[in-house]
Amino acid sequence: MAARITQQFPDIPFAELSPGSRFHAELHLTEELVREYIRLAGVRTRQPQDTVPPSLYCTFLPMFQAMGGRMEQGTLQVGQRIRVRRAVTVGTVLAAEVTVREAVEVHGRRQVVVETVFSDRDVVTCVSTSTYFWGYARR
Repeated sequence: MAARITQQFPDIPFAELSPGSRFHAELHLTEELVREYIRLAGVRTRQPQDTVPPSLYCTFLPMFQAMGGRMEQGTLQVGQRIRVRRAVTVGTVLAAEVTVREAVEVHGRRQVVVETVFSDRDVVTCVSTSTYFWGYARR
């Protein structure tokens, strides 16, 4: 079993989110990581054994790593759209470009839309767009 790497991320205040802001991170999709994810998540797939399920990398982690923080406590994810453009194989190092598409307050609700584009050597493999009510449960 792989050792768990503890990572601490500070909360990112809503006031610091600017539409159009871009952030970058890399994800190393190692054989050990993929094997452990499939075991722990109980993923059943019809994809070839060397293919990485998008559910492994379309998570909060790329956003947290790229932005150097996490969403405020009490944030609710209210939507996610994942568009897979091509398969990713084990051993790939994905580049993740995280863009704040929207950060608005409407009727007291702070809504944030974040798009993460995953690429393998400048070829887009997947685009994940998520919508959040930022800090909603704490207000």
